[in-house]
Amino acid sequence: MRGQLERAGDRGAVTIAVTGPARSGKSAVLRSVVAEHEDWLVLWANCLPLGDSIPFGVIYQWFAGLARVTEEGDEPFDGPGAALRELVVRGAVDTSATEISYAVRWAIARLAGRQRVLLVVDDLQWADAASATVIGHLVSLLSPEPIALLCGIREEREVPKPPVVEAILHAASVVSLRRGRLTPAELRVATLAAAGLSNREIAARLFVTLKTVEFHLSRCFRKLGVTTRHALAAMLETEPVA
Repeated sequence: MRGQLERAGDRGAVTIAVTGPARSGKSAVLRSVVAEHEDWLVLWANCLPLGDSIPFGVIYQWFAGLARVTEEGDEPFDGPGAALRELVVRGAVDTSATEISYAVRWAIARLAGRQRVLLVVDDLQWADAASATVIGHLVSLLSPEPIALLCGIREEREVPKPPVVEAILHAASVVSLRRGRLTPAELRVATLAAAGLSNREIAARLFVTLKTVEFHLSRCFRKLGVTTRHALAAMLETEPVA
């Protein structure tokens, strides 16, 4: 991921998607990336499950702070970017997604002329339809300026992703945080360990040897990326079984 970001500008814009199940650390990765790139201009947006009814919510989060300290007609809200300022300052949500896409593209290009730009969207799967459309347009429009689009996308098993999310995943460099799946035997051991049973108690409960319990438990810790029984219990709610 660091290599991809460093190439932004040398080879044009880049798009990176960080994927994984709930509580796999996607948001922490995004925050870590931002902390490592203090010399970039960072525009950050969080998507929430109930936020999909607010049009252009992501765009507002990206540009609201900048619009408050920028006079009308000044960069990056000059030219086509004026429509973006109208949206953010005056709430002109009836503007078409296509017009806002080009306004965002214009504004970001103007900003990137002075400083590399990092656009971040956490939990993209919950983005409102208007924002998702704009982000989908940006994937093809962001070039060749030094710009990076970094998205966190939750993987929900058996839940189809919105088409625009699928399109972004297809175009992006994907960093997956999905950990290894537990086997049924590992899950049985992990469940008892998370409930507070000792290794000997688990062995007696499952009629297996102590070494077998230790073997399965060590594999569970490694697969789930945890080191304690408490953390193991927290992860079991989201981990699939092979």
